Amino acid sequence: MKRIILTTGGTGGHVFPALAVAHEIKDRFPECEILFLGGKGPEREMVERAGIAFKGHPAKSVLGGGIKKVFGSLWVVAAMFMALKEIASFKPDVVIGFGGYAGFCPVLAAWILGVPTAIHEQNSVPGVTNRILGKVVKRIFASFEDRNESFPAEKTVVVGNPVRKEIMNSGPNAKQIADPKKVLVFGGSQGAAAINDAIIDGLAKLREAGITLRHQTGKADFEKVRKAYAENGMETGKVSPFIHDMGEAYAEASLVVCRAGASTVFEVAAAGKPAIFIPFP
Repeated sequence: MKRIILTTGGTGGHVFPALAVAHEIKDRFPECEILFLGGKGPEREMVERAGIAFKGHPAKSVLGGGIKKVFGSLWVVAAMFMALKEIASFKPDVVIGFGGYAGFCPVLAAWILGVPTAIHEQNSVPGVTNRILGKVVKRIFASFEDRNESFPAEKTVVVGNPVRKEIMNSGPNAKQIADPKKVLVFGGSQGAAAINDAIIDGLAKLREAGITLRHQTGKADFEKVRKAYAENGMETGKVSPFIHDMGEAYAEASLVVCRAGASTVFEVAAAGKPAIFIPFP
């Protein structure tokens, strides 16, 4: 394998499994050149920080619009031209999408150009992007059994959800010993206002109980949460918009309080941590 394109975007739930696959590919095929095609969201920073080449193209959510709205969106036209040009130039051996609207056009463009394609679906119920692409790709990798028959059974393989090695290494056999009173709090890569507000409401009692927190707030609520920690006499140094070293964060925590997203659930299981999962919203 000489060249591969991975594509997705929007949230860490899509991006982190793609990065886990990218690192495994580099371990097995050190000479393989990897290009990541994404949108204008947080994926650029995540991918470039991991040392992988990134190129962005237009992508917008059409939540609730279904297939017709995807094809009727103007951004699809521009994104398709860019994807066709990029794939024709890069000449990948395969293009793999991990869901999200940023991953739609690159996979479809690869199929048009005759490049082998595959998708990975993290959730038990696929989103619009993967439901469409599942009709044309050669292989579908699923985290869960396809009980709703969303994909053709003959090309669907259940593989679970790829987890980054630093998180796998933070599990029960990790050298770092967890602090029995340290709790890791996060609401996904972009934060969750409901979780942030609940923690703020409980800061006084958490301080009285001697609990220390490491809290990923997301960019939108960072200043509000940091200020609340300071006002309640809690350490503000462990409050951040985004935690880059999640392996370390999992390793030092004795409990995780987080969203119940598919990728997060797999990460917590891999890290071997007890957790309080909070469904959306």
